Amino acid sequence: MSENPYAAPQEEKKAPSPLTPADGSTISPYGPYRGIGLLQKTILSLLGLGILLAIGQIYALTKLNQANLLPDDDSFSEEQVDQAGTLSEQIETVDQWIFLLTIILWCFWKHRSCKNAWCFTYRAQGRHAVVYNAPSPGWAVGGYFVPLLHLYKPYQAMAFIRDTVSSKVETSMLLGLWWFTWLFGLNVGTIYLHLIGKSRIIDEETLEVDDLILYHQSLMMDNAGHFISCLFAAAVIYQLSVGQKRMARELNLG
Repeated sequence: MSENPYAAPQEEKKAPSPLTPADGSTISPYGPYRGIGLLQKTILSLLGLGILLAIGQIYALTKLNQANLLPDDDSFSEEQVDQAGTLSEQIETVDQWIFLLTIILWCFWKHRSCKNAWCFTYRAQGRHAVVYNAPSPGWAVGGYFVPLLHLYKPYQAMAFIRDTVSSKVETSMLLGLWWFTWLFGLNVGTIYLHLIGKSRIIDEETLEVDDLILYHQSLMMDNAGHFISCLFAAAVIYQLSVGQKRMARELNLG
């Protein structure tokens, strides 16, 4: 049947664009909002374990130094050294696995959080949102593994996430403190050895007692830095995760 020439012209219905679903909401090029609750809780638990292991390692190294200070003819000295050394090695092994798992889950959390940050921006500003210097979710993680870029890209991505939820949580100087402790906290002992001129390659089997004690002290500093770094990392994860949840509720994203 031919169309009625006297009928009012009908507006042609347009299919929703990739950025505008059928319900009229606006999503980012990286997809819709996704929850981060499980990742948040798991990472916080692992960071808590990291803190406990750092405390345990400091305790073991302190005992090791105390044993090394005992007289050579003390029969109890060798037994104490062996016990403290074994404890320190066991803690180090467990800590390495915990640290590796934390890094992997941290990358998953950051990748998803960066996607959410893009989602918040597009939902708040609309399809033609303008975002300057905002990293993609891929670079939010990839920046950790590229020399030189690893000094600022990860912070830039975290700052983008923070800026999208800054109205929902108080972050103030938290991000800067986290990044500083991440860059330098794990190497405090090494920096200390360089400053006092003891930065040569160390073989624990051939060191004199005084240098061995100094080396253990540097390891205790590294673990203290690790302890502080974990605290700030936990604070960042918690605050930015809470901010994302609050922003998602405000924008009716879930």
